[in-house]
Amino acid sequence: MHLELRHFYTHKGTEKLFEETLVNAGTMIAESVSGDNCFAHAVAYSQAVENACRADIPTRASAIRLIGLEFERLVCHISDVGGLCTDVGFSVAAASATRIKESLLQASSECCGTRYWRGIGVPGGLRFDVESRKVLELSQAVSLAARQFSDLARVILETPSIQNRSKPRESFEGKLHGSWPLSGRWRGQVASIWTCVAITLTGITIVCSLKFPSRTTEM
Repeated sequence: MHLELRHFYTHKGTEKLFEETLVNAGTMIAESVSGDNCFAHAVAYSQAVENACRADIPTRASAIRLIGLEFERLVCHISDVGGLCTDVGFSVAAASATRIKESLLQASSECCGTRYWRGIGVPGGLRFDVESRKVLELSQAVSLAARQFSDLARVILETPSIQNRSKPRESFEGKLHGSWPLSGRWRGQVASIWTCVAITLTGITIVCSLKFPSRTTEM
């Protein structure tokens, strides 16, 4: 198997769509740039508008934005790990990653009514607040996903079919296994799996450490 990814990007004229669009309506266009990263694009657009208008947003809204961004990034990394496992024929791990991702998306839907945080970020803050009870449930879902992904990461990196695609002359340094020799056409692919696993574990730590400010903070 020789895997060589080629990305072909289509010019959609997205920037032109913003020119004659009302500021509040521009958020929907920003969210449409990338379905998996719609909240990040919505926040980026909102921050551009806020900077242009020299407007500050409430502390609680800023904190919720941060948690949403890290949550979205975490979901994407778990999905990437599953995709990389699919690329190297490790279907069991790919299915496990998909299951963990789906559990987080369902928790997101229960928390704020949307799986991908679509329609939440707007210029000036957020479209609505998030209930403290639902925030706690989301936090518990992330903690469970963290434990499940940590177990999955160990399985991926200790699987002989992955390790056998290596030889002892070169190594890829990392946090989980110290060093991992890689070579041949699999070096980039297996290194990508390791890197994505390490980044995802870091992202889980970040998300689990974030806290919502109290409701007494102005939205």
